[in-house]
Parts: sequence; C-alpha cells; structure tokens
Amino acid sequence: MLFRSGGAYSWFPGLGPHGELHLIWSQISGVSPFQPGDLVVDAELLGGAVGAKRPLITPAPAPAVSLSFRNLRGFLDSQGRVHFIGTCPNSDDARQRIMSFDGAALHQIYAYEPHNGTLSFGNPPNLLVDAAGHQHVINTPEHSEVACVRDYPFEGGALGDPVNVIELPDGKGTVGNWQAMQLAGGRLCVTAVVSLTGDITGEDCELYVSFSDGGGKWTAPVCVTDNKGRKTSQATEFANGGGVVATTYIPFFASVATARDGHPGVLMVTNAHHLSGVVGGRGVGSWSVSTSTALVDFLKL
Repeated sequence: MLFRSGGAYSWFPGLGPHGELHLIWSQISGVSPFQPGDLVVDAELLGGAVGAKRPLITPAPAPAVSLSFRNLRGFLDSQGRVHFIGTCPNSDDARQRIMSFDGAALHQIYAYEPHNGTLSFGNPPNLLVDAAGHQHVINTPEHSEVACVRDYPFEGGALGDPVNVIELPDGKGTVGNWQAMQLAGGRLCVTAVVSLTGDITGEDCELYVSFSDGGGKWTAPVCVTDNKGRKTSQATEFANGGGVVATTYIPFFASVATARDGHPGVLMVTNAHHLSGVVGGRGVGSWSVSTSTALVDFLKL
C-alpha cells in the first residue's frame, strides 16, 4: 500500500512533538528517467493504518536526473518538521555525497572521493539531536590516523570540528560495524565492534559502547562483551591424528534503548562460528567443517 509507484530503498521511524509515530522512507517514483529512491515521503502511522502521505523530496522533471536517496537517518523537531541526512551516489563524477534536509531545503554536506566505496547499508552516517537541540552527524571518517567513529557537530547546514567517540587505543586495529542511536531525554549512544588485532572476523572482536548528553562530550568507551573469554576449544588425540572442535563469537549489529528504570539495555546480533576438523597422520586425510549460527543477545548495562 505504501509503495504503489515502486519499492522502498530506505526508511527510518520518528516521533512527532506529541508522541505520534511517523515513518519516513525513499522509494521509486516511477517518473522517467528511472532513478531508485528519488521520492522521499513522510506519513503518520495510525495503529494499523497509514495516514496521509506527505512528499518531502519529489523527482526533478525530465530530462533532469534526480538524486537517489539511500541510508536515510533523522528525526522530527518540536514543530513536527522532518530533518534527515542520506547518501546519494552520482554517476556523473563517480562521487557519493551526503545530503541533508532541514525541513525545507536540501544541502550537500560532504562529497567522498571518486570511486570510494564508502556507501554502507550496515553503517550509514546518522543524524541525532541532543537535549539542547544541537544536531550531530555520527560517521566514520574517510581518512584518519586511527580507525574511529566520530561526532561532527552540525549547525547551519555545515559539519563542525569532530571529536572521536570510539577509537583504537594505540592506533592499531579495526572498527567494524557500528551504530548510533537516539535515547530518551536527548542522550546519544554509539556502539562499535572493535578488533585490537585488526581481524574483524577474529576471536578478539568485542562490542564497545559510549554515551553523550551533548556538547561533544562522550563517556570513555566501555567493552560490554567478553567474546575472547566466551570462546571454547577442545582437542582430542587419537591414533594417526587428532580432532578439534572450536566456537568463537563475533558481534555484528547492536541497538541500545533506555528501560523504564532509566538504565540502557543492549540488543545485539552475534555470529557464533563453529569449526570442527580432523588432522590425520600418515595415510589418513584431513578435513574440516565450519558453520555459523546467528544469536540474539541482550545485555542490561
């Protein structure tokens, strides 16, 4: 019902000034020339029904080529106006751009280098607002001395000087999947999967969490998992060889929300990687089998 013209490409929910639930999404408009995600729409969700759909961004008339909006993230302000950012690929110069919508007009706030494959549907830039009404763009930098997730103050349609929210302590390692979330009372939260060895699929991957009340000040990142201690490994010796069974745990995506008691809780998807193998001696072959199981874990902080 929502997507009569074409499929949806990106969406995010938002709360209006009186607690009403809105859904903002991009879709194919069906206007020639074809461009996916060229129509951005806002609608209030009324229980099991959808309210009137209000176009926010409409496609440009032919023969102009419209923008393709993906990875939408944003919020509704106290006046009920929708603010969002999104990534837009450009075929003319092979540069991806971050565009912002302030409730009335579009602005380009960043352009990546040509052919830079930074468009990630798992880790897109996010637009948050703190308790004082100041906006923040959370993103990983295109270039940096250390792997990190940054908070860029966003005022007047421009990115300000960033602060590192989560970074590698000694400059070594890798930041994998990360998420940024709006919490109750204007608090902000960032989670990130960190590998100190740089092996983002390795056994030392842990989930780190940091919080902010605004002003660019963030708590020291805290590791909330113990996957290195959680792993299991068992070896068995037998004639002409031996066998091994091992399980490692790798966090992928996480979401944080504030419980009724005011304490945050973390819901995460973890990949349990199981490996079974046999190493044979003389005249005996070797083989191994690996499988993965998706787990959903909950932690109360």
